[in-house]
Amino acid sequence: MARQSADVPEAPPTGCFAVTPSDESSFAKTARAVYVGVSGDVNVVMEDGTTGVLVAFPQGTYIYGYITRINSTSTTATNMIAFY
Repeated sequence: MARQSADVPEAPPTGCFAVTPSDESSFAKTARAVYVGVSGDVNVVMEDGTTGVLVAFPQGTYIYGYITRINSTSTTATNMIAFY
């Protein structure tokens, strides 16, 4: 499905929510960025279903992409906020 112009990463986010890592429950809305408040590993699930563990991701920075879930397994970072 093609994305609309309002969905491009350069457009400002329209909302946010606190992230609760889960190995089963995806976000209600696909996030375009996740803010990491406290550094640690982040096991991210992308819109196409691929996953990756970002090791020692620094606090106060963002993970960009179309993110559908943060897995609880292997995730040690905390205080995350998702933006859509």
